[in-house]
Amino acid sequence: MKMKKALALILSMALLSSCLTACDKSAPKENSTKKAPAYSLNEEYSLDSMVTVKGETVSLEEEAEAYTTDKEKGYAFRVPQSWHEIDGLNPVDVDEYSIEIDYIPVAGMNKYYEAMDDEGNVDDAIIAEVLGMSVPMLGIYRYDDEAADKDKLNSSFEAFKEMFANVEELGSVENSTFYFLYNDKIDRTDMDEQDNEWLDSIIADYNAVRDSLCLFPPITPKEEFKADLSSFTCEDLDGNAIDETFFSNYDVTMINCWTTWCGYCIEEMPEIGRLKDILPDNYNVVTICFDADTQGDLAKELLEQAGARNVTTFVVNDILEEIVGSQLIGFPTTFFVDKNGHVIGSLEIGAPTSDGSLAEAYLELIKKAASEIE
Repeated sequence: MKMKKALALILSMALLSSCLTACDKSAPKENSTKKAPAYSLNEEYSLDSMVTVKGETVSLEEEAEAYTTDKEKGYAFRVPQSWHEIDGLNPVDVDEYSIEIDYIPVAGMNKYYEAMDDEGNVDDAIIAEVLGMSVPMLGIYRYDDEAADKDKLNSSFEAFKEMFANVEELGSVENSTFYFLYNDKIDRTDMDEQDNEWLDSIIADYNAVRDSLCLFPPITPKEEFKADLSSFTCEDLDGNAIDETFFSNYDVTMINCWTTWCGYCIEEMPEIGRLKDILPDNYNVVTICFDADTQGDLAKELLEQAGARNVTTFVVNDILEEIVGSQLIGFPTTFFVDKNGHVIGSLEIGAPTSDGSLAEAYLELIKKAASEIE
């Protein structure tokens, strides 16, 4: 979804503390769930041809500028053109099941702008106060019938529904049931003329947003990850030539992707070094530094400080950028390959644990990947 620059700054904070957006005084305590007329759903995601819930065919590739898509949640919807002009519209990615779109009143946005310093920074306390003024407008929820923790899911779903007066069931595909939720009666006691105009505009577009929805089975990051290191060349940090035969002596090689500017990457690097020391001989770990082509000396220094110079580090080049870099959505990302360079096992975005036993957690993932090899 396109947003104005200042609002995007607020959104980054909202993602860290979505509960603040659920504290509006006008949020209803009860709602009515109704089953909608038969809607169309898609059996799988397609960039070329999707069907909206109203049965209209859409090319998400051709309409990329108009649609916002979340493959992991299983939906795409068209953003009304009028919404681009609304200053306080704030989409919040609540969790892996839901998104809500809130409205921050003019008074809140003014408070935010007034608190902004010359570099565009705003104190966290002000951001929290502004987000606390948010009004939930609409939401989309995917209920996963196969969720591992059903109690947690049910609690999340009930809490989400409590924010909205209207809950509409759209239908099910595979193990997912989709809901469209919205508030059409808003407490406007403290709203000014501009607030009322924008609120009317948002509410008037509810049906258009719902009818533009394309629903499909969610796609996990691993399903999207198409890296293949069965044929490549590069150099390591010491200038040694590397190709796909590097993996041939190991049943499984773990590949950790990082950059010198990624704080989380650097934070976990000592554990990557420790992992190398505890690995059985048939397993290996390497890293790919995605800015080592320009920051090679800094990469060496960081690895030295982390006690991880025992880990071979590939320097990104055009080949690795195309094969691996184009598949990444963030750092650190870790994946696993067999002795032929084919991806196996899980895809880890971020660290697999936060309890300090990172090396052991990665070792367990390596063993799990090895179990896939016939």
